[in-house]
Amino acid sequence: MSKLVRIAFCLLVAVLAAACDPDELTINTDGAARGGVETGSRKVSGDSRHVMIYYVAGYNDLRNYLADDIQDLLSCEYLPSPRRSDDVLLVFSKLAKSASDFTTPVQPVLFRVSAGAEGKALCDTLKR
Repeated sequence: MSKLVRIAFCLLVAVLAAACDPDELTINTDGAARGGVETGSRKVSGDSRHVMIYYVAGYNDLRNYLADDIQDLLSCEYLPSPRRSDDVLLVFSKLAKSASDFTTPVQPVLFRVSAGAEGKALCDTLKR
């Protein structure tokens, strides 16, 4: 079942990536973006970063499989570094307390995953 979930997730990411148009939002030299989006006082950079959000909604009997998937993600070979200029990997997770406890309310958590010392995963909780 875990492989099936991973395959479905990879297909979803591939479809979303193919649907994105890189020229959809252009930023003028004056800092204003087409479509009325303002960049404010931020500097516009020609460099681009990639942000991946791994959405894990396991408030059901798949909780244990999804927890294993998160652990697999934390042990993968490539994790972005925590530098501001690198890519970003975010995990949004709402898992049940246990595989059979669906009555206890839990708070979702958003955390950033990056490579720490010696390539070990570093998780920074952004919102709980």
